[in-house]
Parts: sequence; C-alpha cells; structure tokens
Amino acid sequence: MVAHTNHSYRKPKRNEVQLSTISVSRKGPKGYKLMIKVHNLRGTSSSDKPDGYDSWLDYWEKKTGRKNPQCAYHRNGESADVGAHVQKDSMSDRRWYIVPVCYWVNNQHGMSFSVDEDDLVLENDD
Repeated sequence: MVAHTNHSYRKPKRNEVQLSTISVSRKGPKGYKLMIKVHNLRGTSSSDKPDGYDSWLDYWEKKTGRKNPQCAYHRNGESADVGAHVQKDSMSDRRWYIVPVCYWVNNQHGMSFSVDEDDLVLENDD
C-alpha cells in the first residue's frame, strides 16, 4: 500500500489502470470492468434493513438478482457473509451503498478497497 493524498490505495494490478478513485480492468468475459474505490463505514450495524428483507445481504441479492455472492474485496471465490455499508472515496458522492463482503472485511472500518461497479447497490433504493 502506498499513501497518496490521505488515502491509501493498492498498486494497480496487471491490465488495470488506476485513475483517482476509479480503475479500469480488462479482466472478465465482458471486457473492461469499472472498479470503484470505496471505504467501509463504522457504526452502521444499527442501520435497520428495509422492510421485506431478511438482512442487508438479502437486500443486495434481491436488488442485483444474484445469489450466494463472493466477497467484493477478496474476489477469489470466498463467500460473502454480510451486506456491508460503504461510501465511495469520491467527495462528490456521499451516499451509502451495500456490497457483499466476508466478516473479516466487514470489521475493517475505514478500510479502502476497490469493488466492481456492478456490486454497488444504493442503501435505500426502494
């Protein structure tokens, strides 16, 4: 990790270009993927899940139509345990989003990491 303007970021992987809080990756069958830099929020466990959903992970699954997601941080097949509250590292977008992560990532409050743009679901999109 390298510190840069009060934000830490990982060195871009091969075939990936880092542009501030957005990176583009060539990996995947659909060609380029837009990766968004987010940070895990602290103190959101008391945030009530929306009516009609069993959990924040259930909310994410129903909004995306995807079941049994992998952890958005690890992206190596490790299963997600919860739907975590995150914010984009961008100063222009302060909305809260839900992404699927494992318990370990969910407990790393303030940690920045890149997620696939398709994994971001607005917290209250109903």
